[in-house]
Formats: sequence, C-alpha cells, structure tokens
Amino acid sequence: METVELSGLGQAINIVVSCAEILKNQQFVQIVNIETSTAQLASDDNEDVMFSKAKIQVTLKKSDKFDELIAQEQKQLAEKRQAREQQQQQQQQQQQPPQS
Repeated sequence: METVELSGLGQAINIVVSCAEILKNQQFVQIVNIETSTAQLASDDNEDVMFSKAKIQVTLKKSDKFDELIAQEQKQLAEKRQAREQQQQQQQQQQQPPQS
C-alpha cells in the first residue's frame, strides 16, 4: 500500500493532524492532500435531531525513505531486545547460588 488516509471528527482532528505531522517530520510520509468538511450526524438520543461536526481527511504517501527508515527502526529494536535479554540472563546468573 502506497497511501493511507487519516480522518477524524470534532476533537479527533487534533490527533489526526499531530499523527500526520509526526510521520512527515520523521520522513516516513509525504502529505498528499488535506480536506476539511462538515459531517452531518444524528444525535444518539434522537435520530431526528441532526448536528454538524468538523471533519478532516489527510492523505499520506510513503516517502522514498520509508523502507530504509523502517529497516533501521527494526534493527535498533532487535539490538535493544538482544541487549535486554543479555542483561536479564546476566542478572539471573548473578542471582543463582554457587553450585558445590
């Protein structure tokens, strides 16, 4: 998949914008399109009562560096996991009583 669309209503708009900005600033994606609109929603209490909510849709495209950045992230996570496992093994060995 080359593109993904983030969308949010009302207070979720801030979260959508923040996520898109973080991904863009870390060079994972390019922002292709931003659309704002108003969605008409029915009230939970009474379906005859309609109200409007602000809506945003942000279309993101994988950057040229995406695969490289993901590979780097996975390598770093694997190294951290290996270091943590080694540290746990050392701690376990230190806690074991000496065998006679």
